[in-house]
Amino acid sequence: MTCAHCIVDIVPNLQNQLGEISQPKSCKFFLGGTENDLGKNELLISKIHIFKEFAQHPKTQDGYDFAIATIEKNSYIGNKIIPKSLNSWWGCFEDLDIEVNDQICILGFPNNKDLDNIVLCGVESVIAGITNSFQQDQRKLIMFNGSIDQGMSGGPIYLIKNKRYIHMGIVLDGGKVNAQNMQYGMALTQDIIAWIEHHLNNGIVP
Repeated sequence: MTCAHCIVDIVPNLQNQLGEISQPKSCKFFLGGTENDLGKNELLISKIHIFKEFAQHPKTQDGYDFAIATIEKNSYIGNKIIPKSLNSWWGCFEDLDIEVNDQICILGFPNNKDLDNIVLCGVESVIAGITNSFQQDQRKLIMFNGSIDQGMSGGPIYLIKNKRYIHMGIVLDGGKVNAQNMQYGMALTQDIIAWIEHHLNNGIVP
């Protein structure tokens, strides 16, 4: 699960690419890395399904920006693909505690900073100005004080509960984003669980 714009080249009208996409964006941009090792880190994506009712991206007309991808090359994604440069706009190596529904979550990769083949994400990054407590309507929401920085897109947010990491959501493009169910730059897994289950049950994700 990740942002559509991490794995699909931005086009004026993403609606034309809804459903299965046969020619996704090169995964070397999706996974990050340095110029010298991009070729080593590249994986093949065979299918992409975009969720058309969630998470608008400001650079597209229709703005659908949440996707599930199938990896053609079934290999383990280890920490060798984690970006090495702090100046590459691919983020920095630190975790940040944030609050979701009165529970503390971590923005970034858990523990050894390895990913698995289900929660595939582009980067880990944090920026200054993220507040930990606030109230909006009747729910606690993620509030980013300012726009989300480039490089955060696609990163997972985990909740630590009973010494286990629970996947809570995906960091999306922030700042100008304004869509229904949009949690200030974050897509909550619970809001789209039915859509995820549908594609899992239909063999979209290995």
